[in-house]
Amino acid sequence: MLVYANSVKLEPEEGIEQIIQIIATWVGKVSGPGSFVEPQKLIQGIKEFRLKEGITLTARSMLDRPDTAEFPKFFSARLSHPDSNIPGRRWTTEIGLRHDSPSSPIDCSIILKTDEISARVNEPVKVTRPRLMLNLFEHCRPTVETPGLFLKTLTDKNYISYLDAISSEERRRPIVLVSVDQEGKYKIDPERVRGILVGLADIYSVGIDVNTFKLEALVGRRFVAFGGAVRIVFPKRKDSDFNESILLTGEKLSELAKEPGAMESEILATITHRTNIPISWQHISLDFVNQVILRSKLKSAMDKQNSGNHTAKPDDNLELLELAYEELSARDTQFLALRDQVEEYQHDCGRLQSVIESLQYSLSGKQDTREHNEEEFETLQLIRNALKKLKTNDLKLEEALWLCSTLYQDRLIVLETAFKSARESDASGFKKGCKAYELLIKLSDNYWELLDNGGGDQEAKQIFGNNAYAANEANLSSGGRRSRTFLYKNKYVQMDKHLKDGNKDSAATTLRIHFEWFADTQNIVIGHCGRHLDL
Repeated sequence: MLVYANSVKLEPEEGIEQIIQIIATWVGKVSGPGSFVEPQKLIQGIKEFRLKEGITLTARSMLDRPDTAEFPKFFSARLSHPDSNIPGRRWTTEIGLRHDSPSSPIDCSIILKTDEISARVNEPVKVTRPRLMLNLFEHCRPTVETPGLFLKTLTDKNYISYLDAISSEERRRPIVLVSVDQEGKYKIDPERVRGILVGLADIYSVGIDVNTFKLEALVGRRFVAFGGAVRIVFPKRKDSDFNESILLTGEKLSELAKEPGAMESEILATITHRTNIPISWQHISLDFVNQVILRSKLKSAMDKQNSGNHTAKPDDNLELLELAYEELSARDTQFLALRDQVEEYQHDCGRLQSVIESLQYSLSGKQDTREHNEEEFETLQLIRNALKKLKTNDLKLEEALWLCSTLYQDRLIVLETAFKSARESDASGFKKGCKAYELLIKLSDNYWELLDNGGGDQEAKQIFGNNAYAANEANLSSGGRRSRTFLYKNKYVQMDKHLKDGNKDSAATTLRIHFEWFADTQNIVIGHCGRHLDL
């Protein structure tokens, strides 16, 4: 099974020998303590070297051959070892190098694959990036056009360049967009995503302070991500204007996060499923370097025969060499013809797949409409139920908080800590849900409009009354300040502003709603909605 394929251009300070040194060091680490291979042996080529039980290294090289032209230079190495946890499975990493001239970058390709001894070895393969790839990126200076070399940020100010990248006809690699959740935290660090996908995809992160509602209106729902989700946008297929897009939701990523490395593996697997085959065609394989070496030897022998600079040998030697050379050339021609045919078939398949995807997208739009209508109906039903409870004075605090956050979702952001504190008050027998709803409506409506128009605390008291609103609390202890501090968008915010009802130290009769106003995004963020917090 082909697990991973990548192809990049490198410009190491010390030339191709520096790459060979890194490969040798990597081989030693993979093989374990006591294993070592000299870089010079790799440069000369290794037929088969058994490092340890079941671990073998093979290398083919034109870097140290006097009978070849100086350029281009070719090298390929293959390391194979058994899976340490799954009997019957072997992992093979193969790396290839091509250097066309002293001034040109070095083409570097790498593939990772598994082989199983039978169908009974059916344990799922965990998709991973070879450590060797990271070592090369860290020490051998990939060229500036390498996908994913730098993390880019998407905002409502630079969205046009993002859309240009998506629609580009020249784009051959996917685009990955990583978003923050409601609390301003990433489910997976964008730099971590960039690290595993460098060379394969361009990585964007949604800015922490970006209004995702506005961003969605600017770039479209198919190309945006929010709520901690990761969006993957693939290049257009030939003869198609359709960009396939896959969304890994925040909920799915949270579920994957329970297993170490599962999020990274899922994202990488989604990418490599589309990129492995076309990239593997560019791979400088061991067999390819073998053929280049053989062809070079044959040509050198023929040149010697033709020049007469050789000891007397039968003329049929030259004839045999010519026949062998012609056979190799014919095989090359046949291979290229077959490859062109495969590419043509793939082109046709891609065109048909684009038609299928376009139809599926049209159908999914209708299905999404039905599902969207069902979701809207469920939401409306919940709103109706909450309003009925409001009328009969049976509304719970959590329901009041949810109802206001739903009605004013463009203005009000409720952190999970607020919902949790509301549930705790409900569990303690809180009976003032309707009063809480009244305060929350004033907060989301009149108070929001006041702040949006530049108003301040004095005018706020006119909205809520002197006894229901306070801008701060005096004489707070360090514990009191800590209990009023909440994580929002990766920053800790002390929320001193609060609405209040009741003064007893009782979760059943006393209410405190702690919040903060963020002028840059025009949002009110609630961090606590429940009992009186300790001073």
